[in-house]
Amino acid sequence: MKPLGEPEYAQFWQRAAASLVDIVLFAALAFVVYLMAGLTVSLVLAGAGYVAYSAVLEGSSYNATFGKYLFGLRVTDLDGGPVSRLRAAGRSLAKLVSVSVFPLGHVIVSFTDHKQSLHDLLAGTLVVVRK
Repeated sequence: MKPLGEPEYAQFWQRAAASLVDIVLFAALAFVVYLMAGLTVSLVLAGAGYVAYSAVLEGSSYNATFGKYLFGLRVTDLDGGPVSRLRAAGRSLAKLVSVSVFPLGHVIVSFTDHKQSLHDLLAGTLVVVRK
């Protein structure tokens, strides 16, 4: 049982489902860019675009990408406050580290006290259920 006032941390499956939504959205956009501009351009724009997407949306008043919002999640700092666009961008860039040690970078969500992935630990963020 969690102490009174402690946030409800997002579980691995919630985070995975939200990420899947975001990945599908981005894959569709990347495919359109690929058809118009080619593979190299689409890969570069997709990478930069994903960082911008995460930074703008997670740093907004919603503190969530479309996928996280759909599943009732939000990204916060360690005190439960909103994250800045800069921290959200750093978190997104830190995902490169998480995926480089796949699946460890994501699986550790199930084993950390605050359900943090490797990129959350690096960025000083939490993913919580929106109240």
